[in-house]
Amino acid sequence: MDLRWFDLQNGSDIRGVALDGVAGEPVTLTPDIVRPIGFAFAQWLAEKKNTK
Repeated sequence: MDLRWFDLQNGSDIRGVALDGVAGEPVTLTPDIVRPIGFAFAQWLAEKKNTK
């Protein structure tokens, strides 16, 4: 699986298309992409709040 993380980066944000419907814009935020992003955010938040 070719995860092109830097294609989604916009400064400090993650940007992409989650649903079909915009002509010429392929879906870039698939479950395979957002799952590790969400997991990493949850880990970061748990460390910041010092919980597990």
